[in-house]
Amino acid sequence: SSGAVTSRGRASSSQPMFILESGMNSIMAGAEDLVLREVAELDCILQQVSEARSRLRASSIDELHLREDELEKLLDHYTFWREKLAMELGADAVLVRTPAFFKNMMTADVFVRHYVAVAEASPVPVLLYNVTMYTGVTLPPDAVGLLAEHPNIVGMKESGSDASLLADYIARSSPEFFVLAGSGVTYFSGLVAGAEGAVIALAGVVPDLCADLLEHVGAGRILEARAIQRRLTPLARTIGGLHGVPALKAALDLMG
Repeated sequence: SSGAVTSRGRASSSQPMFILESGMNSIMAGAEDLVLREVAELDCILQQVSEARSRLRASSIDELHLREDELEKLLDHYTFWREKLAMELGADAVLVRTPAFFKNMMTADVFVRHYVAVAEASPVPVLLYNVTMYTGVTLPPDAVGLLAEHPNIVGMKESGSDASLLADYIARSSPEFFVLAGSGVTYFSGLVAGAEGAVIALAGVVPDLCADLLEHVGAGRILEARAIQRRLTPLARTIGGLHGVPALKAALDLMG
């Protein structure tokens, strides 16, 4: 699972009740193993998110983000998600990972055609999702620039730790297209470069610190923000590349 922190508010998907207590305003449901789950498991996830959404609505929290992965390989799952999103949950957006199975064929043109097809079929806005460490492919910044012009593609998440690539994506942003950092290691640098926020596991563990860093950068308190990033980086590396999901789950267990 990943949490999200943006200038529009705070978000997490790790523990719905914890979200409420942390003042979050959006949920992103789904982990990196989402495409391996059975439909019954997806249904359970959606039900939990739906229940959390009802509670969030009661607290004047107004955004729900759900993931939708590998649509070209999982048509049945896509149909399932689309129906659930459009008819039952009224989700605000979907996060769609890059296609990656035939890596040598993943050109900029292929990415553009893929995402345009998804965006035109989706009943809700689409966020691009670049996660090279798992897919082995990278969404070219020029392709992002073209996709940013589509009216139903509203932003993207970049999950790597390459600050230069993140900056290239941010350079393609606009009032209609925002960029979110996806690595706790590049959270501070991404915000300083112009990212609107982040979708990071850290936000599910230490949401207040993540939100404080965002607020400090927005207010121009760079020294304070950098100090928080220094505290976050070791934790980000531990629950990120070093130990991954097991470390995140262990951290959440320790929190109760």
